[in-house]
Amino acid sequence: MEEIITYLNKVQIPYETDADIKQHTWIHRGGTAKLWIMPMSCEQITALCRKLYSTGQPFIVVGQTSNIYFKNDYNPDIIISTTKLNHYYINPTTIDCECGTSVKTLSHACIESGYAGFEGLIDLPGTVAAAIVNNSSCYDCSLSSMLNHITLLTEDGEVKKITVYELGFTERSSKLKRKEIKGTILQVQLNIPKCISPSTLKEKAEKIHQNRLIYQEKPANTLGSIFPKNVYNDFENNLSFLTKLIIKAFVLLNVLHIISYQTLTKSKRDIILLLNGKTQLRPYISSKNFNCFIWKDRNADEMFDIYKDFFLKTALQDTTEIEIFT
Repeated sequence: MEEIITYLNKVQIPYETDADIKQHTWIHRGGTAKLWIMPMSCEQITALCRKLYSTGQPFIVVGQTSNIYFKNDYNPDIIISTTKLNHYYINPTTIDCECGTSVKTLSHACIESGYAGFEGLIDLPGTVAAAIVNNSSCYDCSLSSMLNHITLLTEDGEVKKITVYELGFTERSSKLKRKEIKGTILQVQLNIPKCISPSTLKEKAEKIHQNRLIYQEKPANTLGSIFPKNVYNDFENNLSFLTKLIIKAFVLLNVLHIISYQTLTKSKRDIILLLNGKTQLRPYISSKNFNCFIWKDRNADEMFDIYKDFFLKTALQDTTEIEIFT
């Protein structure tokens, strides 16, 4: 570790020793990292990762951590944060982004320029690199649909351009997420999408924003959807007959306009928890979406383990959409 610190001092890359991960992460969880490193340029992160790859020193690269759950007993050696690598450049035919560019910031700027396809992403937390790895999408908008290529530093130190066709995108996944391609994303290049009236895009974006407030939990203290759609569907399908019957009755009441959608989703959550003996989870599961967990207090970590165990045993699968480091 001393060799890495000497190197960081020599090339003037900012870092923090014995870093409290809680102070850096989206839901304020995690243990202590021996080094939390914050490169200020693509040149710095490239040189740093090459050195770490060459020495075999384990490290992880994170952005805003809006899709990562670090357990409080997770104490890694090295975490590299890309949040300082947040510059983007709008060119005549492409948009060139550093890996740590905020999706929200980029989306607002592109809407101002009249570029269609970003209006559903204005509330999506995270960086462009993470959005590509996870093939993130909101309201029929995704960066992968506009992607030209990424610039990737491979584990052997080579810088490669990987095209959209090589990334093997599937729903909420890519070859990067599946570890079929390994390396560190340095830059993301998007094709300039169709141009329309900025006022039209702003109006559409505002409608999506208001819709999100009704149907989705706010990003604070959450990591979005915990489980992939297929796992969630299996979870619902494998609930007890009585649970599903009562839920169907509430769905009918909603169809008949006797109860609101908000009442339906809240009742659905409470029915599932009550009939499965998990009422202690009620404060931690969104009333808008059973697939969204809220880290609201110190007890949330214990509650998440109960929630995750109940969910995956019922779904008969063991897959999460978020990354969990233990």
